Amino acid sequence: MSVFQTSRRPAPAVFEICGPVAHTVVVRGNGDVDAAGAVTFAVALEKAAASGALTVLVDLTGAGLFCLEAAKALVAHARGSNGYRLMLNPSPAVRRKLSLLGLTGLIRQTGSGAV
Repeated sequence: MSVFQTSRRPAPAVFEICGPVAHTVVVRGNGDVDAAGAVTFAVALEKAAASGALTVLVDLTGAGLFCLEAAKALVAHARGSNGYRLMLNPSPAVRRKLSLLGLTGLIRQTGSGAV
């Protein structure tokens, strides 16, 4: 009997910024937001915040992994969101990470991933 272990190769995080449309900018992320992806995620959040939109919606329904560094970037924007409202549509992995960190009440969640 042979036992094979397959290691899942992480899908690198890709972020897309859409808008503003109706005063809302959407930051959509897909893939695994690991430490390298967290840097790209932080840059995408900065660009969305600088857009002048009233709402920044972070759609992470396509994120399979969400690292601590990415959570830190998200929390920084939630706490310092001067002039805009930050909303999150999390994947189960993102929701789980925020729950483990005790941060679910800090960030307004929306959509099917909401707690």
